[in-house]
Amino acid sequence: MFDVNIGDGALPCSQCAKRKLSCNKGSKARFRLMSEGSKEFPSDQTWCRTISKRIEFVDQSLEIARQYDGGSEAEDEEFPADRFKDHAHISPPIAENCDPNSRLPPASNSLSIEDQIISQISPQTGSDISQSPLIRDWAQPASECSIESTIRQFKRLELPQAALKEKDKALLIRHFVQVVGPAFDFYDEGRKVGRELTERAISCQPLLHLVYNASAKSLGLSLDLDNPSESLDSPIALSHIDDGNNGAAAALLSRFIFNLEDRHDLSQSFTILDTPSPRFHIQDEFQEAIMWASLRQEVFFALMNQRHVDVPVDRHALESLLQDHLLQTADDGTWCNRMLLHLFDTIQYCFGDAHSSSTYDQLFSYANTWMSSKPSSFTPVFSQDGPDGQILPEIWFLHSCAAAGMQYYHLVRILLTAHNPRVPRIGPAKKAAIEWIDEQVRGHAKMVCGIAESLEEINPGHLSACMAIALAGDYFHEEEEQAILLNLMTKTSSYYGWSTGSTQKYLQETWKLPER
Repeated sequence: MFDVNIGDGALPCSQCAKRKLSCNKGSKARFRLMSEGSKEFPSDQTWCRTISKRIEFVDQSLEIARQYDGGSEAEDEEFPADRFKDHAHISPPIAENCDPNSRLPPASNSLSIEDQIISQISPQTGSDISQSPLIRDWAQPASECSIESTIRQFKRLELPQAALKEKDKALLIRHFVQVVGPAFDFYDEGRKVGRELTERAISCQPLLHLVYNASAKSLGLSLDLDNPSESLDSPIALSHIDDGNNGAAAALLSRFIFNLEDRHDLSQSFTILDTPSPRFHIQDEFQEAIMWASLRQEVFFALMNQRHVDVPVDRHALESLLQDHLLQTADDGTWCNRMLLHLFDTIQYCFGDAHSSSTYDQLFSYANTWMSSKPSSFTPVFSQDGPDGQILPEIWFLHSCAAAGMQYYHLVRILLTAHNPRVPRIGPAKKAAIEWIDEQVRGHAKMVCGIAESLEEINPGHLSACMAIALAGDYFHEEEEQAILLNLMTKTSSYYGWSTGSTQKYLQETWKLPER
């Protein structure tokens, strides 16, 4: 027994100063070290109050703990066995004193806690080990399993097997799923480009390299692939893809990368828009999603460069996916794709060689019929002119499908308004027509940009807004309007990586703005 207040009179005492402890000498109780074997206390012994509580003394010495937990050989050398003789009267409970309902066997000097667990879950005579939920999935015959190996298996924590070993490549995959894919999947609730295409790429090396490159290009990075023979500069890589679905996905990504690099040599790529099989595409949802994603991409780059779509497009195959005539009811996705396909037709007319009035009238009539026949879900749930003096209106739709369809409609109206073959060319009517055209084009462009801004801070609808700015940017003459449109295009290009650099440069020169 020790005297608690073993001090030397100093404050703090030497023991507390040595241990850098606070020296509290407020208590007057003093405990002294009694000689070994002494059981007698002086008559003036001061005792601590227990407040009528029962006190239990537990021996937690290392020697006793070793009897329950087992000890290493190093511990045996440090604590010889003969030191246990003083504690011989304290031993683990014998079997007769054990709880008969306990699942664990009685502790012994020869088994550690882990050994006891292993002995409990190891095969026993007359027992069916397969019935134990603890070991049903990993029990082995005794001939193939030792206690040592079982303990290691019991302790081991294994990471799940990963498809990719390099973190840099995994980050490119993540960027593709989070940013690149959703840009292609605009209003496609199945997210088949971002999800299914990525899953396919994991098991198709050439397609996986295209995914890496698409992510790198959208980030403005130059990717150094492990195998140069499978880089994008080698079109042989694409010929290795013999699966039709993977080939369609590869065509989509190769066109995306080539467009970002301003490469238009179509001999080095191919596209599923070229003579597809309508029946095959209708039955395959992934192929259908790739077809519409490819068309959205071609429309974007055509409008950004103000040219017609310069890859072969089987329009009849695309139209067959729309199922019925325009006046027939259909789901919202079909209604949106109808206007997307009509936007493609309008682009081919406006930037192509043929400009007959009859074709123009047909395009104009289709747009009006679509607008008057659209489902009620394409009606905005809220709209107002730009709040707080903002130039862009606020327009809310129930879902992105309706928002995209209305953006395509306003893009069609921009093109048809600007390319109206009946606009007067001379006389007083010319000036009035130009003023009317300017007002109409600006109004439709603001609608496209306002829809995008109303969806959320950044979303694939901003790509459509960039198309509107590319077409109608030089119709805006106010510096405030120009700054807002340029900022919108800049943030979209920065996030998605789709090429808008040449358009920005053109607008800065037209608006006489300083280069950024």
